[in-house]
Amino acid sequence: QAISGGGTGITGFPSQIGLTATWDPTLSRQKGQAQGYEAFHKHRNVLLGPGVASGRTPQNGRNSEYMGEDPVLAGTLAGAMIRGVQEDNPNEPVEASLKHYVGNEQETSRQTSSSNMDERTLVETYLLPFEIAVKQGQPHSIMCSFNQINGVWACENPTILREYLKTTVGFKGWVVTDFGSQHSTAASLVGGLDQELNRPRFYTPTLLKSALTAG
Repeated sequence: QAISGGGTGITGFPSQIGLTATWDPTLSRQKGQAQGYEAFHKHRNVLLGPGVASGRTPQNGRNSEYMGEDPVLAGTLAGAMIRGVQEDNPNEPVEASLKHYVGNEQETSRQTSSSNMDERTLVETYLLPFEIAVKQGQPHSIMCSFNQINGVWACENPTILREYLKTTVGFKGWVVTDFGSQHSTAASLVGGLDQELNRPRFYTPTLLKSALTAG
């Protein structure tokens, strides 16, 4: 793990799955503090992480970037890391963006696939680490994922964004897309998306005005 695009002098931090194997929230917080400090001094005000996913698909080459299959352990260590990023460098403020929300379990066809599951599985396995991390770490941002959840794109899914994340869990920050993971203007506004990342297509002033007027 490293600060992407920061030029020379970048630290190659240990992988997230390696960190999770320590079961150590204090170490996780220290890693967050170190990454937040380095991000600030590399002119980054948002750190796109930490990432949590269950590792459902063992062939996923990015499993090392996530915090393992135990939702309680993953959520606890993610919450500690977020606190390290956001709280432990008061003179170098950086925001954490917890990702990828939610059910982002594979790289193959991740921009078109749908993670389909019953409500109990969704809440107790896939949403739980995010809930714990939000309540313990208070991240300023959450990044929604490319995939669909039960046939509805994650970045415009009112069940997981408005009903669960913002209402049930009480998340007060902003929801941002993964790079290019948005598919609409009106549906994502209604669903609970706040920001389109990197390349605005649907949240341009003209389209936003039209969607808000129609709504």
